[in-house]
Amino acid sequence: MPRSRHKLVALHHQIYLTLRNELIRGHYRGANGGAPLPLPAENELAAQFVVSRVTVRRALAALEQEGLIVRRHGAGTFATPMSSYLRRVRDAESLYDELSDLIAGYQQEVLAYRRMETPEFIHNHAGDFGPECVYLNSVSKRDDLPVHLNHHYVPAHLLASVDRRSRPPASFLMMLQERGIQARTFELNISCTAADLETATQLDVQGGIPLLAARRIARDAQGRIVEYFEVLTRPDLFSYGFRFNAKPR
Repeated sequence: MPRSRHKLVALHHQIYLTLRNELIRGHYRGANGGAPLPLPAENELAAQFVVSRVTVRRALAALEQEGLIVRRHGAGTFATPMSSYLRRVRDAESLYDELSDLIAGYQQEVLAYRRMETPEFIHNHAGDFGPECVYLNSVSKRDDLPVHLNHHYVPAHLLASVDRRSRPPASFLMMLQERGIQARTFELNISCTAADLETATQLDVQGGIPLLAARRIARDAQGRIVEYFEVLTRPDLFSYGFRFNAKPR
């Protein structure tokens, strides 16, 4: 049975989007980290979507250009290693492990680093933040592709000074941890937003497209704010996943 189609979207693009979502969700990853499974052959996909093989080839060419698949003559079409980092699953308690991975696995481009008055929107979410903050704005890139646009805010009293001539930290939370200030609780909110012109430019996407938006408020053992963090993420290059361990009764 053919899949439902939207007349405003070209057939090859519908197939591209369907296969792309399957790749990101790991449908073609091998079990237990084994060799990846081949995608269906062109004639199978043509029959599945009730289209010509030419239409299928256009969809596969778009996936190949994006780096999500590799086509091996005589062997088939396979997901590339690139698709393996699109989905990341972390235990809720392992945020510092995640931060370490971000530092090690991404190139960071700093856009702004300065002391400033705390923005009003932070007070709306965290009224006890304080009047001044240290702000760090950066882009996290992987394979030269911008993935995350990061906005870090730390209460100014936690950082005695900001030397613009010195290199900004890759992570405020990791830096504060090294100074004995440990975040113990995290409030996380994930939603979706449209890319404005500035964000679209930094993430190399079209203005108005949907982006993942996450807000994280970190507090120490006494409930004092350690960091306010917002990140805008390209959903074509990253997805959030969580694993929670239930406590025994």
